[in-house]
Amino acid sequence: MVLDAQTKDRLLQQIEFYFSDSNLPRDKFLSETVAADPEGYVDVALLCIFSRVRALLKSTVTDAAKVTEQTVADVGEALAASEALTLSEDKKRVRRATALKATDEVAAEIDARSLYASPFPHTASLDALSDFFRQHGGVRCVRMRRHVTSKDFKGSVFVELDSAEEAQRVLGLELMYEGAPLTLEPKLAYIARKEEVRKSRPGAAGAADGKPAAAAAGRKRAAEGEAGEEGGAAAAGEGGEAAAQETAEAEVEVGQYDPGCVLNFDFGEEAQFEEAPTFGLVKDTFGGRDGGVQFVDYNTGDKAGQVRFDTPEQAAGAAAKAEGGKLMVAGYSAAVRVLEGEEEVAYMKRRAQQRAAADKRRAESGGGGRGRGGRGGGRGRGRGGRGGRGFKRGRHN
Repeated sequence: MVLDAQTKDRLLQQIEFYFSDSNLPRDKFLSETVAADPEGYVDVALLCIFSRVRALLKSTVTDAAKVTEQTVADVGEALAASEALTLSEDKKRVRRATALKATDEVAAEIDARSLYASPFPHTASLDALSDFFRQHGGVRCVRMRRHVTSKDFKGSVFVELDSAEEAQRVLGLELMYEGAPLTLEPKLAYIARKEEVRKSRPGAAGAADGKPAAAAAGRKRAAEGEAGEEGGAAAAGEGGEAAAQETAEAEVEVGQYDPGCVLNFDFGEEAQFEEAPTFGLVKDTFGGRDGGVQFVDYNTGDKAGQVRFDTPEQAAGAAAKAEGGKLMVAGYSAAVRVLEGEEEVAYMKRRAQQRAAADKRRAESGGGGRGRGGRGGGRGRGRGGRGGRGFKRGRHN
């Protein structure tokens, strides 16, 4: 296909973001891929199977080995205009033009040039929000803040500008989005304010006992857009009546989750297990929380299962490790692929129905049992249970 100027520009912006100070330190798969090459190069073909790049290319290819030479050449042509990236001589690999700074230094710089902004419609898309802010300043990244459990957009964002000075300039603007005036605030000021609100609540950790760990956890949640001011009864482990009103007919809209995060693995109906694969072995195969695994949907001895990752890029990265579509999972060969289209929608609907049915049963029994976290930890993303901090077994988070 011939790429138009707008598509080339969006490809450039997206891939520059992947390698940026804002993203690379927190992207385990891409960081490891960069580190694996002596010169820090990454194959353009691999980037072509990342979900947002695939969307821009209108591609359904999820195997880097199947990306065409023409597609690699087209994307390479788009990247040639970058000042932040450097292409290899054959135009098939790309790397950062400058070395990545120390993580703490990068984090401090990002916070200094970032703003909190709200309110936005819950139907707003990342592309629409990014385009909006680019009309008013140099934007490096827009992060949509989402609820911990449902992943629904909270109507607020953290927007990272090109510099602290640019952030201050934008902070002084009176911006409106679809007719609604926006509230703008430095990110660090917002986090500090929300932490003070949490501390002031009766019984709040860090208020009565002054534990620094609790305060640090609060800062992290606010910074990453997890549990926040709109957490609601469900995030707090309450809301029995609300849960009872949910039924097993729950519907899931594509906008309620990030497409491309679910990896399906299938051992095949004829598979014979000397020692049956377990949930823990499957989790470890994909790196657990450190590997970006959000939950594992698998029961010991099953012939197939699913793993959901935090980001589409992590799911695509796991699939890219397969040879001939096969990957060793829990010690056995399995066909792996990222769920897409109607198959993915059907899977997410089934998960929603299972959650709704479980919530209803808990509500009807008076809220007993192990609570919303299931096997993997308490409420939301707290500590607890088998699977480590924030890990979910068979539960959509």
